[in-house]
Amino acid sequence: MYKIITALFLFASSLSSAFAQFPDRYNHYRSIPHGNAYWQKALELYAIENLDSALAYGQTAQKNFQLQGQWDYNLFITNFCAQVLGESARPQEAIDMLAQARLHSKNRLDTLASAEYAENLILTGRVYTLLNNYNESEKFFTRAAMLLEHSGKFPEIGALARFTQWQLYNQMMKSELALESISKAIKILNTTDTDYAKAILYFIQADRLDKNQLYLKADLVIAAAKAFEQAGSINDFLYYTTLMKITQQFSSFQSDYTLAKHYGNLAEQCATKNRMSRAKSYGLNFALGDLYRSFGHYHEALPYFTWAKEITEDIFGKQSLEYITANLYLGRLYRYMNEYEKASGCLNEAYNSGKVGWKGRFPHEFTLYGEFGRLYSNWNKPDSALLFAQKRLAYEHQGKNFDLHEIPPTPRTSYIVRYYNSMRVKIEAYKLLYLQTSDTILLSHGLKHCNYALELIDIMNNRVLEEKSGLKNSNRAKLISSHAIFFSLELNKQRENEENIKSAIYFSEHSNANYLKYLLSTKYVADDQTNSEETLLKSSIDEIDLKLRYSLSLSPEKYDSLYKINLNKKLQLANIVLSSKVKSSKVESDSRLNPIIPKFNFDSIQQNLAESATILVYHIDNYEDDGEEPTSEEISKYKRLVTFFIDRNRVICKQNLFTPQHENAIGEYLRGLKTGDKQTYLEKGIVLHQLLIEPVVHLLNSKKSIIVIPDATLADIPLESLPINHNGNTICEKLSTSYHYSLGLWSISNSKNANLELKSLAAFAPQFSSEKPKSPLLSSRSSKESNINRPIYLAQLPMAENEVIQIGKLFASSKTKTVQVEHNIITKQEFVSFAPHFDIIHIASHGFADVNDFRNSGIYFSNPNKSGQELLHLNEIYNLNLKANLVVLSACKTNVGKIVQGEGSMALPRGFIYAGVPNVIASLWKVHDEKTKELMVAFYKHLLKGNSYAEALRLAKLDCIAKGYLPLDWAGFVLIGG
Repeated sequence: MYKIITALFLFASSLSSAFAQFPDRYNHYRSIPHGNAYWQKALELYAIENLDSALAYGQTAQKNFQLQGQWDYNLFITNFCAQVLGESARPQEAIDMLAQARLHSKNRLDTLASAEYAENLILTGRVYTLLNNYNESEKFFTRAAMLLEHSGKFPEIGALARFTQWQLYNQMMKSELALESISKAIKILNTTDTDYAKAILYFIQADRLDKNQLYLKADLVIAAAKAFEQAGSINDFLYYTTLMKITQQFSSFQSDYTLAKHYGNLAEQCATKNRMSRAKSYGLNFALGDLYRSFGHYHEALPYFTWAKEITEDIFGKQSLEYITANLYLGRLYRYMNEYEKASGCLNEAYNSGKVGWKGRFPHEFTLYGEFGRLYSNWNKPDSALLFAQKRLAYEHQGKNFDLHEIPPTPRTSYIVRYYNSMRVKIEAYKLLYLQTSDTILLSHGLKHCNYALELIDIMNNRVLEEKSGLKNSNRAKLISSHAIFFSLELNKQRENEENIKSAIYFSEHSNANYLKYLLSTKYVADDQTNSEETLLKSSIDEIDLKLRYSLSLSPEKYDSLYKINLNKKLQLANIVLSSKVKSSKVESDSRLNPIIPKFNFDSIQQNLAESATILVYHIDNYEDDGEEPTSEEISKYKRLVTFFIDRNRVICKQNLFTPQHENAIGEYLRGLKTGDKQTYLEKGIVLHQLLIEPVVHLLNSKKSIIVIPDATLADIPLESLPINHNGNTICEKLSTSYHYSLGLWSISNSKNANLELKSLAAFAPQFSSEKPKSPLLSSRSSKESNINRPIYLAQLPMAENEVIQIGKLFASSKTKTVQVEHNIITKQEFVSFAPHFDIIHIASHGFADVNDFRNSGIYFSNPNKSGQELLHLNEIYNLNLKANLVVLSACKTNVGKIVQGEGSMALPRGFIYAGVPNVIASLWKVHDEKTKELMVAFYKHLLKGNSYAEALRLAKLDCIAKGYLPLDWAGFVLIGG
């Protein structure tokens, strides 16, 4: 039986450019026959997959050229015939034909100047893979690569030959040889100045990046497609493959249906235009099927995977890699559809095909163990899930036996995500087994694996190149922490012990602001040139990305120039990541890091907490891994709200079920609050008060302030606005409230507030166009939440100007040494230059919140030419270096952003926290211009009397309540800080 490595179809075929098997670029290198009726007929028959007749006409044309002594044409046709034999399940005949052609050509052609001869060698290597003879394949790929490098005539083909070697060596698990091969390919491409060489380089480097560099991977593979187009190689098979890779990138990893569908359509058009045979287009079924599966369109995905299975069985055989792959994809789809029997049938068929048709390890064996583990976990068969997850973890340690509950060491960083996935399956299996047996030893095993999984996430964070990829790790941390909290609290049921509760709190800390804490921990890295270069590159790329996305003034020429500069920087960044040393198999922290976040110390947090203060940490279980894998229904139904009450002397835990009705109450409460619907506000608010406060209300009687670490699901709720009765009395009347992303981050903010002396204030109220606003929304402190590439006109904010003037006067009459009030044309560059010198920064302006792409969010400043505006983006805020202890964002929706499990709200305060500010006041919704001014002036009056930030904000809100303001008018501003 024969097999094939799919990726090797990227080259090594012998069709003309009309059939997309060799780049147009090389037509002038090659001896392509023209005007031969037999050859033209062979092509026509091949296009309709009449392979036997195509072979017959091809062999006739072959003999014609041999009789005429046209050995270049003869070799071209021979290669074509050999490929047809390979696709007709006659690989040994193909090898014999190719060998005979080489023998005839040696003394009749200059082999160093013949693209056909190099192709013959590569094709021979490929056909040997059909026979599962990797050693012979290796020999021919090496011969081809060395010949091409010696000739110097076909560098791009030589690079592809080395790339194929790399793929082959990876299959053979010869990592050193694989690295040597890919290094040679990259060197060749870096010294070849053609669009096609660039396309191949982008393709290869994108292929090598992993799931922790998703967005750079997407950028490079899209750049590859553009370079193929610029090279005029849109009929190239590698271009077609690139389109399929982009489709899968946006479907499986980045969840952008529009882009995935767009590139999927382009791939389909490419296959149709070039009349690709089933042998060359079956992979498109995988890409399109995966597209629909990723977005939950399972019944639309099913025909594609079914067709792929039929095609691969018919063309490649039941022991081929393609057939194994088709069963794997189909089995995965059935698992998503909860048709577990069918899923099991497909996966077992794939496994048996590999075991029968391959010696030793077979392609996808490692992946199949993972699929079996997830299948049995979803199927509520934890014993089997545990076994297969362990087999996957131990896969690269063959020859060493591991106990079922032992954790095999991680062999290489490129497998970290895969190891995390296997750890997740083991952890789920421990939970399911515990629910079935109540065996407490399983809780200890589960906790041990949770700790290790969180360490894997730390390593994965080290490999992340952009924040969006890091947020996937936040989702993972939330999922693992949800399991770990369950294990800890179940242990506490068996034997009540405060240490078990503290253990649960420790895990909850991992599930809050996971990636923000990582960013802060690695903000300063001591004497590491590689990391410094990486950091500078990322910063520069972010800056150019902003210009490319949002600048309206760029000419097409300037845009193209910036795009090329940015692409070169991204390629440099990929090179740095891909050339970095592989971490050891032992999970350990990176010694390069000079953390600015101290190690989480719960005892220290308790000691530094005021007697009158308490911390409420809320955790809602989340077992969805950012949509990557469905979770067992048995596990998903155990969704709880866990409330941790912490003061100086006690740690108490309360648990409640968190139901869909509670989730609905959150949305209804916020709607009632924002619209002034008093009945809904009171009704749903009391429901939330019962859920969030009443379990610990008796513990709050002696308290004056609460610090809230909310679960991401609760991030938009201002707890101080919750009614405690139907009369509308609120928590705000008794307790001051502040918030933070995590306990550890609160501890840092709190420490910076000790012995605080505020000596300087800068207050800004940028001026905007006096043109009449185009919608009522613009009369509030908000911008249009629409396409911000479009010019928008922001209304003047007369109360904002009045606000900063009054605040300035308050500070001027106090002991504050420096006061700067600006209410004219304030550009963002002027703000950036002023801001680092003040203790308090107050900005009264328009805000912009983009819940789809948090990087777009920002706060507006004046445009220097007195028309339009400038947006200080969240990414730019990250790059500020501020000494301020407090930033007040007196604008609409400045604390609104995409809610990410394990991270919180991706809003502007996050950027200021990263920039060094321990306290930020920001808004949760659109706010009224005049009433905001009243609240802010009152806040500073109370602050200057010596009150804390939280208490001053509470007293200001009480002033507003006394004036008859609705919660809508005062509850929207919250303090994130100490």
